[in-house]
Amino acid sequence: MWIWSPLALALTQTPTALTLTVAPGADVDYSDALLAGVVLTADGAGLAGQRVDFFVSNGEHGISYTPGSLLATGSDGRAGPLRIRFVDGAYGVDHLYAADPDGVAYQLVASYGGDASHATSHVGVELRLHREPVVVQLLPEHAAALGDLLQIFATLLDENGDAEESGSGTTGRVAKRIAGASIYFYCDLNGDDDWGDPDEELGMATTNGDGVAVLAFDTTPVGGLPRAGLHVGALRAEFAGDDRYKHAAGVGDLRLEAAAVAAERTRLTAAPPGAPADGYSRVALEATLVDRFGNALGPDDEAHAVFFTASAGTLLESVQRDPATGRYRQELEAPVAAATAAVGVSVDGVAGPGIEVAFAAGACGCRGAAPPAGALPAAIALLLAAVRRRRDPA
Repeated sequence: MWIWSPLALALTQTPTALTLTVAPGADVDYSDALLAGVVLTADGAGLAGQRVDFFVSNGEHGISYTPGSLLATGSDGRAGPLRIRFVDGAYGVDHLYAADPDGVAYQLVASYGGDASHATSHVGVELRLHREPVVVQLLPEHAAALGDLLQIFATLLDENGDAEESGSGTTGRVAKRIAGASIYFYCDLNGDDDWGDPDEELGMATTNGDGVAVLAFDTTPVGGLPRAGLHVGALRAEFAGDDRYKHAAGVGDLRLEAAAVAAERTRLTAAPPGAPADGYSRVALEATLVDRFGNALGPDDEAHAVFFTASAGTLLESVQRDPATGRYRQELEAPVAAATAAVGVSVDGVAGPGIEVAFAAGACGCRGAAPPAGALPAAIALLLAAVRRRRDPA
């Protein structure tokens, strides 16, 4: 008779049904949690005081564990929620996660074992475990002088962190800095908004315990790049992603100031390049200061002591610095005799290059000039002749 007892027992048991709900949904990110609840019914009515066990499994990765049980369903048959937290080691499994752009599929099963009066029942739902979104943060602006070694800082951050070990929250509330991650650094040297050129990859650094990766960038120009100035969005730090965290990248501005001024490379010009030797015409002398890499210093760079010299003519007033361009100017007034002026410039007491300005002889046409010799007697003779014709008409 005992062979038939299980069948007999089954025939006398009341069928049961389990309904399973998960919040916030079947898609969950690594380091978050979900809340699982059930409703146990028999003959359409809630079945109270029963235990429901939960199981999580992934056959592809050979994972199976029991996150917990719900005891003593209420009078309406409801129980829960059971909080399941997806963080490494939470259930004694160190490798729960694998890289999958669509999320790794897990089966969450709720099981009621039944009793003498009620049959067993099971219900399952497929969960999709996704990699956690992260951010890479760069300083808004890194600044250095050309030729310096610039330290670039990037932080890898899970902005909501891990779900807390206890409580009812499904996401974390405290940002988590991620250590041991590889961060790749780039600089858009040519300003084309593309970091794909081989020479624009600066290198890789690993995040420390504070989630910060630091890379030293030698800003010495190679082939004329980088240039001085503000390079908006030129710096990029990238995290390729791993089994737990998604790909992320951040950008920041790069401000490169000109290097130390090189007096010998000063660009000296005269406009116009020559003038009449009339004692009145003026030539504008202009000096553009340049660093050792050939970058022109601008209005935001430090001011320098600039002086012009000229072997002929007169330098007027004092040297003025153009606030819009950062260039230095002074006017040279022409001499009264033909000459070639040797013009020079010095920067902070160091002699720079020189140029020549030619002042040519010739009619000046300038204010206060005397009439040519013989011009006045001829004019008087013509006036007298006109008077005689009026007195002696033909």
